[in-house]
Amino acid sequence: MLKIGAEVRSSAISDVVEIDLIGRAFIGTNALFAVPAYAGQSLVDLFIEATEVVMKTIPGYVSANIHRGLDGRHVASYAQWRSRDDFQAMLQNQEAGAHMGAVAKLATFEPSIYEVVYSDAAPEAEDT
Repeated sequence: MLKIGAEVRSSAISDVVEIDLIGRAFIGTNALFAVPAYAGQSLVDLFIEATEVVMKTIPGYVSANIHRGLDGRHVASYAQWRSRDDFQAMLQNQEAGAHMGAVAKLATFEPSIYEVVYSDAAPEAEDT
């Protein structure tokens, strides 16, 4: 488990992890998407568009991270929402649903639950 005042609670939804880092609760969704190599960049572009045009406008949005596999056949998505209710509201949003439908046509995905076992960050660089 993550140390320094963090608590991790898994939900019944298979791709959601609720993390409370020093009093700040977030819902994190994790998914690995498999695509034909020629479609990897298209999926990345679709996620970026969905984030920029739709997700950022939905109340409770915190962050999104999109990772493209070096093999071109995998894309990983990690997003955070302020609360479980905000996450559920996003799932009901028609514009978000349209983007998720486009993703489903392009890729298969494997949602996962993750337990945070360690977290570290480099110290901020000092200007010299």
